[in-house]
Amino acid sequence: MKHLPVYIMIVLCILLGNKTHSQNAATMLDCESTSVKQDKNALWACYISTHQMDSLATLYTNNAIKVRSTGEVFEIADAIEHYYSKKELGITSIQTLYKTQANSVYDYEIGTFTLENGDTYKHVVIRNTQASNKREFESIAKAENNIPIDPQIEVRRNQWIALCNAHDALGLVSELYAPNTVYYNHKPVVVGVDAVAKEYGYMNNPQYTLSLTPLHLEMVTPTLAFEIGQCSGSYNGKYIIIWQKDSQGTWKVLVDSNI
Repeated sequence: MKHLPVYIMIVLCILLGNKTHSQNAATMLDCESTSVKQDKNALWACYISTHQMDSLATLYTNNAIKVRSTGEVFEIADAIEHYYSKKELGITSIQTLYKTQANSVYDYEIGTFTLENGDTYKHVVIRNTQASNKREFESIAKAENNIPIDPQIEVRRNQWIALCNAHDALGLVSELYAPNTVYYNHKPVVVGVDAVAKEYGYMNNPQYTLSLTPLHLEMVTPTLAFEIGQCSGSYNGKYIIIWQKDSQGTWKVLVDSNI
């Protein structure tokens, strides 16, 4: 587990607690200091906390997207304008819970941060290591603490593997994916069961095989979980799944990504 260094937490707390002073000069000095800039998460938190939206945009690739837990997809410019710019509370601490290299270009990361009012959030991020570790994908949701892993997620993952290896892409997506599911790869996002099933048409090939092995499963709430794992078989890369429990209590894939 990678914790935010104590001195960066102190810098953030000073920033957040010193709102009676002229913020523009102090903010630019502190957010651009070496102690903050050396940690991309600390810099991201600092820019959000001090409402430096133009600077925040520099931490994202030009084609970056944000997916909310509702399934809404935002290009990052819209997310910054309509989501981050409206947040009033600062971030007091931030840490990485799990991080892995997906390939020579991308890293996958799950992390958590806490706001001034004590609310906790968790996020799953794809970083482009060839573009200064800028964020290319993110999903953030308000979190609850100490949620035990639901064993039904493993049951659903095994069903995913079975249907994939039965070469039934439509059956797989119809059974395991949310109606507003999002698939993210190098291409523009694919949204909805029919579109994702079409995208997965290659799974209908009788020679195609795939297994999923979770590397880290993070419960966000009793109805939301972030998973990073390893594929093996016809595709041997990493994957991200955002699991969401529907109104019938069944875990479905809200977001599926492999890079």
